[in-house]
Amino acid sequence: MISCTCPKIYVGKTVQELRRRISKHLSDIRNKKDTTLVKHIQAVHKGDTQSIKFWGIQKVKAGPRGGNIDRKLQQQETKWIYRLKSLAPKGLNEGFTYVSFLAKR
Repeated sequence: MISCTCPKIYVGKTVQELRRRISKHLSDIRNKKDTTLVKHIQAVHKGDTQSIKFWGIQKVKAGPRGGNIDRKLQQQETKWIYRLKSLAPKGLNEGFTYVSFLAKR
């Protein structure tokens, strides 16, 4: 999760180590990538990365037989977006989907 001083939040998922994903977000901000988060930081906080904090809110592990880790991550991301009300316009998430909750056929 990324929280701003404004105080909007963004919830995301990653299979990378958290520190690597944080570095990527910071790089995107420095390089002014075309993402919702970067646009917000540039427009509202003038590119100041001191206005944001990063939080690891849940670690999702694959089951003993592996399984679809991306599906599990998607499900948890959706739950956190809903719980934390990070969907735009109150938050910085553009949307989410319930597809990962549907049974496979």
